[in-house]
Order: sequence, then structure tokens, then C-alpha cells
Amino acid sequence: MKNRILFIICLFILSACSNLPKELKNKVSKEVEEALDEAGTNRQELEKVLIHYSKNPQDSLKFKAACFLIQNMKGYYSVTGENVNKLENIYRILGEVSTDERNEKYKRGVDSLKIDYRFNKQPDLQYIQANFLIQHIDQIFKAWEATPWHRNYSFDTFCEYVLPYRVYEEKLSLWSPLIEKRFKPQLDKIYFETGNLYEAENALFGKATVEEKFSASNYKAVTITAKDRLIFENVRTEPGEKILLIQHYNGGRNAKINVIVNDFDTVQAVLKYTGGWSKPAFSVVKVPIKVNKTVNKICLESKSEKISIDYVELVPVLDFKLVKQSGIISGATYKITNKRNSASLTIDNDSTKSASKTFTSEFKDMNNQKFIMSYTDYGFYKIKERDNHKVVLNMPYLSKDNGTRHEFSTGFTSYSKLWAILPTKDIGYFRIVNRNSRKCLEIDTKSSKGRNKVVQSEYNGGDNQLWKFEMLEKAPLKDTLTELKPGTFREASTRIFYETLDFQIYQLSGAMPSINAIDLIHTKIGSCHEEAQYLTYISRGLGIPIANDFIPQWPKRALSHYWNVLIDEKGKMVRNYFRNKPGAYTIFDSIPKSKVFRNTFTINKRSLGFINNNEEDIPKLFKNMHFVDVTQEYLKTSDVKVILDPQKAKNRHFAYLSVFDNKDWVPIFWGKIQSNSVVFDKMGRDIAYLPIYYSSTGNIPAGNPFLLSAAGKIKALKPDIKNLQKMVLYRKHTYIFYYNPNNKMIGGRFQGSNNPDFVNAVNLFTFNSETNASYCNLKINEKRTFKFLRYIGADGTHSNINELMFYDENGKEIIGSVIGTEGSCNDNGSTKEKVFDKNILTGFDAPLPNGGWVGLKLPKAVRVSKIRFMPRTDGNIIEPGDNYELVYWNNGWKSLGEKKAIADSLVYNNVPSGTLYLLHNRTKGTEERIFTYEKGKQVWW
Repeated sequence: MKNRILFIICLFILSACSNLPKELKNKVSKEVEEALDEAGTNRQELEKVLIHYSKNPQDSLKFKAACFLIQNMKGYYSVTGENVNKLENIYRILGEVSTDERNEKYKRGVDSLKIDYRFNKQPDLQYIQANFLIQHIDQIFKAWEATPWHRNYSFDTFCEYVLPYRVYEEKLSLWSPLIEKRFKPQLDKIYFETGNLYEAENALFGKATVEEKFSASNYKAVTITAKDRLIFENVRTEPGEKILLIQHYNGGRNAKINVIVNDFDTVQAVLKYTGGWSKPAFSVVKVPIKVNKTVNKICLESKSEKISIDYVELVPVLDFKLVKQSGIISGATYKITNKRNSASLTIDNDSTKSASKTFTSEFKDMNNQKFIMSYTDYGFYKIKERDNHKVVLNMPYLSKDNGTRHEFSTGFTSYSKLWAILPTKDIGYFRIVNRNSRKCLEIDTKSSKGRNKVVQSEYNGGDNQLWKFEMLEKAPLKDTLTELKPGTFREASTRIFYETLDFQIYQLSGAMPSINAIDLIHTKIGSCHEEAQYLTYISRGLGIPIANDFIPQWPKRALSHYWNVLIDEKGKMVRNYFRNKPGAYTIFDSIPKSKVFRNTFTINKRSLGFINNNEEDIPKLFKNMHFVDVTQEYLKTSDVKVILDPQKAKNRHFAYLSVFDNKDWVPIFWGKIQSNSVVFDKMGRDIAYLPIYYSSTGNIPAGNPFLLSAAGKIKALKPDIKNLQKMVLYRKHTYIFYYNPNNKMIGGRFQGSNNPDFVNAVNLFTFNSETNASYCNLKINEKRTFKFLRYIGADGTHSNINELMFYDENGKEIIGSVIGTEGSCNDNGSTKEKVFDKNILTGFDAPLPNGGWVGLKLPKAVRVSKIRFMPRTDGNIIEPGDNYELVYWNNGWKSLGEKKAIADSLVYNNVPSGTLYLLHNRTKGTEERIFTYEKGKQVWW
């Protein structure tokens, strides 16, 4: 037995012995050697990689890259096991169901598969295979060296932000070949937003049925069954590559269809389940096809499932090389001359006015005839007035109609302000094509000579559609946020931006391990965590340097947040928020942040995980050695010194600053304790902090909370029991919406009538103010009585309202039968009945933006003295009938007692001043937020 044990030990030692030639050992660093030692029996796999790249001098950089990966591999691992396999299968299924069904589908899957969330860890050093690393390194080098920008970057930047084979702790997979196949071809193409649209009800069909649908483009869709065909004839377009957009409804299983072009080419597509036969697809299905005629026939054939089609749209695809042929220099000033009349593009009237029309006239060297060409999108330019860069050439109202006149205007950026400059057979002349309408700029030859109007039309090659660009000034426009330089990482990333818009943001109600790359690329759903991971794979697979930045905990709301940044040639970050073009600022820039970290592949030797070396129990976040602090790249910061309670500091080396996540204090940064104090450096401002000690059984307060003001001043928060105050409270959580629902009721009318069709309706009240997510009470002075009462929203609002109550002259609520517009927007369940269900979180969302209404039919005519309604809300107001408890911070939360609300506010007397407070709703709800009370108002932190 002893001999057998000795044999096994010897075998283990031999298997872990180095196979590196002596001359190669001298080439590797101490860090690489330490990593090889830690790899144990997997050492030989890692050495195979080093030996492989040491044979050819041309692989010297790949050898260095392999060393970089190996020496920084410690701390990285894959989550594996049966539970991971089951959850990955559930994730794939979630990608096939509608958004509102995912949580239930997830729960049923977890329950039926008996998943207990126990995962195995496979450290990369002990498990990664040589073939995997070699294939990955070769593929990434291939992608990197194919880019025009790689020569401008340091090798260190490449290693950190392009080379890594993983993002989080996902299962390993060779994802870069899939990225190359799926996304690299898109860099050779430019797309327009719209094409020729063909309604399904106008197509040819056999057994299909035409059905009315509120959300359909023409309020109609055509439903076909298995083996049926929907045939679109006379589909007119220029020959070449196209994208066929299909908008559909599917209340059954995913439906496979054949797209048959001109009875010859067949392309298969899948029309996914949309959540119901009245709910359209989240995004149109895009099918690449080729047409070889100007008049074509396109057939949709269902293979085995019922499917409902709203419309198809044929969008042109152009070769990106055509754009490069224009020779237009971004930032330079040009005169733009039409071939037909040799006259120059001219802005009518004062160019500083919004919506000035365009015409052509004799060039007289005036500013309204000079235009800056600004390259702001992949293959597309903005055409700006010379002396007012905010005024740009635009197709008003996103019009697609021939003959619509162009204008120069300001306002939000949209595709209608982007133009492709494409070469023609007439050398030196170009067509100017709008991105949104994909129609050309032309002069109206019927308008007055010498002053021809400029309109849009289908391209026909006529001289009136041909334009010459003559440079007047070569003065580059300095706009680093929007200006693109050809052949750069930002230009390529701008193109990829459009290919990632079909990723669906969705926050699951339960746990999910990090998704492997292949599943993520195919399924394309997840939270911001997966979204950042998704864009990282795509960018690195195309040789675009990119990083993941994250906030471990928002300081003034729940949850963390992840996003991406691009890395420029100087190592500086370029904002790259998902669904926004590179460089663009978003709403997230203005939100306070306590700490921002950047994930790195390099081991951060200043990290707590590295310094601590498992000597003291520390939070999970800080066990990770692979991130750095980049807070100062985003905002102004302050170094904060905190004096600690010496008794609690005994035998502790580290203290933490925490922020509140709606339930608990969450540590977001650490500091080393020195003489009963600690300095937390580079902390975000305008935030409430609590210093704590970490314990696996619960955090321990290490001092009083404090406010770090926007100016960087510290205000300690400590309860003052000598100065008691009265509090009037209206909410338990700050009001957060990333779009503004408060204007949804402006222009809405409350009406009475004695006719069910509201003929000669009387306006009881027209609401012309913004709402604030709380109940509104309206006094009504109308003396007449009515049998029918309603609310009708202003155009464009879908008549949004959550609760509605009418009161008679005795103050009693009026009861009747619910009447109004049937259905809801996209079949989301927000029907008229929800307005009277006494649930403030549900309400009416009319199927159409205009004309929807909701109301009551009464048994008899009644006079209305008061109207009470709830607009769109988050449910965090004070609700009569609910029980609440106010607590204040005094080395922990101390209760001031429970109260039942009898009005829209709560009153507490004799409350200690000068500290933090929290209001619990003990009846329902989960969202709660800390606040201070200043000058009679709640101030949220």
C-alpha cells in the first residue's frame, strides 16, 4: 500500500514537472513561472502553448501574448456542473418567448429541473487546454492585424483590451470565429433605415385571412397556415443585396418560413413567438436576400406553423467602398452644385432660423451657400451650415414621400439628418441619399428657373439628381464627440452599434450564471451585465479595443450597472454606452456614482484581493484581483478620512465605505486602517456614505453616516434628540423614470355627456400641468348632470391614466359600468378596466396614440363635484389604508412607530433631527430610500 501511495505521489510530481527547454525558461518572467507552478498537473498544457510560439521568430508577439494570458490567469475560472447546464438550457428557451413570460418560464424551469444553484469552479490555470489558447490567440491576432488602426496602439493595450479569451466567469468557448463570420461582413456594408414597404393585405394569398389589428401598420395583418403562401408581386428595386424586413405576430410556436425570391432563391428564416396574436414582434425580422431584377416577386411560405404578417419592407444594402470614393473630407467646407442648372445649394432666409427651406441659385460666395461636411456615422454625413453648426440639412417629419422639400433645421439627431454621398457614372458628380428615406436630393425642374426647389425622389439617374462638391476651405471641424475619422476603431464601432440593437435588455427575477459566449451571441437577451459582455465579444472579435466598466452599487437606487468603453490609441476611454453611438453622453453621465471600476485581465497588485492574500474575511467584490478604479475618469472626487471606533477596530486591517441599496448598506470601497482611522480615496460626491467593518454574518457600523456634498464637503449625520421636529411625508422612495411620464396627461380632458357617443360632450376639466406620480384632485363647478363620464387623452399619449374616480355633490364616489376604447397598446393588458381596479400600479394604455378614452356609464344622470385621478406612477406614494413605519439611523435603524395612512401624506411628531430616515410600507411594496429632512422636505440619498 505504501509503495502504491509513493508511486502516485511520484507520478503527480512528474506530471507537474516542467517540459520547457532551458533557453525558454530564461525567456519567461517570474510571474509566468509562478502561474505554471500553480497550474499543477495542467502545467504541461500551458507549456505547450509557450513551446508552440517559441519555434518561429515571427511568433514572438504571440509568445508574449501567451505569457501575458498565463501570468494573469490566476483568479479566473469557469462555472460548470449540472446546474449550469440546466440554466443554460433555460436561458436559450427564454430567448424564444416574449418578455412578459420570461420570469414565469424561468421559475417553472428551475422548479421542474430542481436547480439548487450550486456550481462548480474550474480555475483556468488548472483546466485550460493548449489547443484552446493557441486557436484563440491565432484568431485574435488575425482580427487585430487586419484592422487599419492596430499600428497606432501599444502592445500592452492590445493585450489588455483585445486579447482576453473571457469576460466574466462564463464557460470557455471559441467565440472569435463566430464573430468574424457574423459581424465582420457588416463592416463592408451600409444600410438605410427604410425601403419600399408592401402591406400583407395587398399581397396574393389563398386560404389566408385578413384580420384587423390595432398595432399593425395599416391596422390589418394577414394570417396564413402551414404550407400557405403570401406572394408580393411587383416588388421594385435596384438589383443587388437587400435586407427584407418582416413584421409579424405569432401567438404559437416559433415558425420557420421560406423566403422565395423570383421562384428561384430560397432563404430560411424564423418568425419567433411574440407573446400573442395581437402582440407584434419586439423587432422586425431581418432576412438578407439578393435580387437580380428591377421588378421582383417575393414569396413567404409557412413550413408548418400558423403565422400572421403585417408587412414586408425591402431595404437597400450598399458597398461601403462606394462611400470612400467620394473623397469628402470631414470638417471641410464645400459648395454643392447641381448638374442640371449649374446652380448651388442655398438656404432660404436667415440660416439661424429653424426649418429654413432649400433651393438652388447662382453661387455668390454667401454663407448660406457654404456647407461643412461632417462625417458622423458609418458611411453617412451631416451637411451643416457654415456659420451655424447646429443647423443641418434634414428631411422634415421623417417623410418618405417623393416631392417633399428639404430644410435646414436644428433639433434632435435622427436618421433624416444623415446623408450618403454616392458616386455615379458621371465622374465628379454624386447622388446625395437620405439615410431614413433612402431617397435622393434633386431639384424640382418645374419650379422657377434660377431658384429651383430642392426635394427628394427615387433615384433615376437624371441630371437634376447629380451634385458636385467643390472644397472651399479645408478646416477640420473639432467635434470629438460626434466626428468620425475614417479607418479608425470609432468608425468601425459606430457601424457595429447598429448590429447590436436587437439585443433585448431583460432583468431576470432569479439567478443565472455568466452566459457562455456562443449562447449569448445567438440568444441576445440579458441585463446590462450580459449586454456589456455581448458587446465586448463582438468588439474584441473585430479587433476593437474595449473594456467593461461597472458600478458595484448605485448610490441612490438599487442594483449595480455595467457598460462598455472603447480605448483609444493613447489609452484613454471613449464612452460606448449600449444603444448609443461611441462618444455620446447619456443620462447615466449625470447620475451620481460612488465608485466606477474597470475590469482588466491584468492582475491588479494594488487590489485588496491581492494584498489581503486570504488573511482576512473580505467582501466577495474585493476578492477579485482583476479590476482598477477609474472613478476620476467620470467625475470629480474627494479623498475622505474617517475616524473609527477604536473598540470595534481591534484585530481588523480594513474598513469599507458603503452606500444604501434600498434594503441594506453595501460596501463599495475599502481602505487600510491606520491609527484608528482610514482614508478612502477618489470617492464620488453628492452621496450618503456609511463606514463599516465587514463580517460574513452582517456588516458592522464603524462610525456615523455622512454626506459628501457636490462641492466635496463632509456633513456628519447624527441624531439630535434635543431638537425634535415634525415631519410630513409624501413618499417612501425617490421618483425615478428614465423617460418623462409626467407630461402624459397634458391636454387630457375630463368630459360629461348624456349621449353614449359623447356627442356635444361638455369639458368638465382640461388638465394642462405635469403630474408628479401622486393623486390629483379636481374641483368641478359644472352644475349640469350627466349619464356618461370619461377621460380622453391628448393626441400621442395613448390616453395614459392609472386610476379615475368621480364624486357626486355629496362627496360620494360615483359607480357605473366601465366603457371606453377596447384593447391596449401592443396587447400589453393595460385595458380600460384597469382604471377602476383600485390598483394604482395598473392603468389604461390605449391601443392607438390618438383618440383613446375610458369612462363610466351611470344608471342615471348625476352632477359631478370632484374628480380624483392617479397618473402614471411608481407606487411609492403614501396610500390611504396602508401601514407605514418610520425609522431613523442611530448606530442602526430605530423605530418611531407604525401608522396607518388616512390621507395622501403621513405626519410624525417628535422626530430626532440631523440624521438619516427610512419609511417602510408594511402593507406592500419593496422600494424604499433613505432621506434627510431639510426645510420641511424629504431630500433623497
